[in-house]
Amino acid sequence: MAEEDLQKIKVEKGKLQKASLKLLKDTEEEPEPEPEPASEEERVQSEEEKIIVDTPQIKTVPSEPPSEPASATVLESKDIPESETPLYQKVSDELSGNLSETPVSITAKSTELLKVDLAVLRTLMGRNKMKGIIICGDRPATEYNKLLKKRGLDPDAAYYIDIISLFTGHEPTADEKKPNVAFIHNPSDLTSLDIAITQASERLRKETIGDERVFLLLDCLASLQLYNTHTRLGMFVHNLTTKLKILDVYGVIFLLEENKGSVLSSTIQTFCDRNISI
Repeated sequence: MAEEDLQKIKVEKGKLQKASLKLLKDTEEEPEPEPEPASEEERVQSEEEKIIVDTPQIKTVPSEPPSEPASATVLESKDIPESETPLYQKVSDELSGNLSETPVSITAKSTELLKVDLAVLRTLMGRNKMKGIIICGDRPATEYNKLLKKRGLDPDAAYYIDIISLFTGHEPTADEKKPNVAFIHNPSDLTSLDIAITQASERLRKETIGDERVFLLLDCLASLQLYNTHTRLGMFVHNLTTKLKILDVYGVIFLLEENKGSVLSSTIQTFCDRNISI
């Protein structure tokens, strides 16, 4: 090829490169067309979509029934007065924790004695379905019968040893002389009381089935103190607590807060597996 032709090709090639570079530059610098302003309807629709997107979504959680309050204890009787419910709950929790501990002493104020007494009976006879022996020294057996019935408890599930009715001169009627009631002529006759407790324990234990337990409630220690010396009464309680362990009877002995720290109260507490203050 002639040198002249080569020179023309180089010139044309240079022109082509310059044209290509210019076209590329113009394309890069060309501004993008501005968008046309949106109509009023499109603007409103866009704002609504933005609100929907920006609004946090609230998940609907299915409602659950309110849970029942926890309780170590379910009340057995619906007629428990509201004022007595906390006391019943406390006594029930204390006693039901370990029924193998026997006997136990309960120290309470004299003004609260009857309420605590009934709370104990509710727990043992109602919740734990136990049969028991009640030493009646502060009120006759007939009064206990009424109190248990009023609270929905079966009075025939207990054996009553009445140590006060005959002493006051009361002659039991035919209705009061029941197979599950024993009468002691004098609260100072601790020997007869001890024999009656043994007989009642053996009788009730024969009526139990399987793991059923028998209890004994002695809530009239203060009354027995009026007719017996501290020494005799201490010996009686010591003999009683030993007998309860041998016969596997759950014993509950009441002590008064007012006598707390006395020689007799302290001595009795040493005989008990557990001592509770209400």
